[in-house]
Amino acid sequence: MPSKQSLERLSSHFGLESASAIVEKHIVPLLDDPDAIREASDPKTSLLEKLQKLKREPARYEITSAGPEHEMIYTATCFSGDKELAQGDGTTKRGAETQAAIAASKTFGGEVVPELPEVETVRAGLAEHLVRATVSGIEISDIRSLKRNVSGVQGFVEELTGSRLESVVRRGKFLWLPLSSGRALVGHLGMSGQILVRTPGFAPDPQTRVVIHVQTEAHEPLEIRFVDQRLFGGLMIDDLVPTSDALPAGFSPEAEAASVIPSTVAHISRDLLDPHFDAQAVATKMSKKNSGIKRVLLDQNLLSGIGNIYADESLWLAKLHYDKQASSISKKKHLELIEIASDVLRKAVAQGGTSFDEQYKNVNGESGYFSQSLNAYGMTGLPCKRCGTPIKRETWANRGSHFCPKCQKR
Repeated sequence: MPSKQSLERLSSHFGLESASAIVEKHIVPLLDDPDAIREASDPKTSLLEKLQKLKREPARYEITSAGPEHEMIYTATCFSGDKELAQGDGTTKRGAETQAAIAASKTFGGEVVPELPEVETVRAGLAEHLVRATVSGIEISDIRSLKRNVSGVQGFVEELTGSRLESVVRRGKFLWLPLSSGRALVGHLGMSGQILVRTPGFAPDPQTRVVIHVQTEAHEPLEIRFVDQRLFGGLMIDDLVPTSDALPAGFSPEAEAASVIPSTVAHISRDLLDPHFDAQAVATKMSKKNSGIKRVLLDQNLLSGIGNIYADESLWLAKLHYDKQASSISKKKHLELIEIASDVLRKAVAQGGTSFDEQYKNVNGESGYFSQSLNAYGMTGLPCKRCGTPIKRETWANRGSHFCPKCQKR
């Protein structure tokens, strides 16, 4: 816990109520997260341990500097083998390396937000076991995982117990299970959330926040364990509202989704793997956008499910520069890009998603392996697989864009 002096400084600066809120939000979650404590106190060692666990090469740092001697700014680039992980700046070499290690840990340590393929891997696994299963009981170890549930902990337990899970539906990276009550159980995975299906008596999973006991349609007892290291995710029961196009709400091949969607998901557009995704209409809208094409791909109000990794991969395959103005691209090329991105997502789904770490896992606790097949993302300095030119990384929107400067001219 913070020292008495630290608490007094917080209180004097922010006031007692605000200081208490800061401690509750940022400090208390660390008490049951020893990995986060170690990462905060010694980022370089924490990163080394993560890389060893993943059987990857140790981190190494390359230092560059800029500015006059009395105002020197150092930039450290962190690598694992030939792969660039992240960069960090500082007024000392050590400080720059520390910042680079912190940034790299966010990539390798579970702070990559799950995207469509990762969530689809979870959805398919849940559907295999839970369609038409009935909730028989609920254990709550940490009420913070229910912070989004409007009716609170008691309302969550009372409404969910005895309900039948009708299907498992996904739109983009959002996942929900329609209930026999006419509402839906919505799972927000956040940055580190996992939904694991276990048999009774299976070894405990660290950071398990909620356990939902169910009886499958075949009367088999199972446990749905919501595991969340960082507590950014959560579970909630939400109202279902009509879809704007009166079509089934999302992807659910095992049991067709109804034309209703959780109110918290209704603003998200259909994704590329949705059977009702209208490529022609989306391509027309894309061709009218004056933003860079990558920004358009990431616009979840236009099309959902594409994140930074899959955007870079799709643009490399389409030979498009990430900052090329979308309105300067023909509709035919937009349609080609949509098809390419769809294929990238399908392949990632087949391989279980893009996992750079062991934090994000499917319902059985297994990581994906699509990262082994990447062409652009994370390949800084390596030869382009098409032309041999070194892949370049540029800072863009507080993250990186990876591209071939020869194949993907602006």
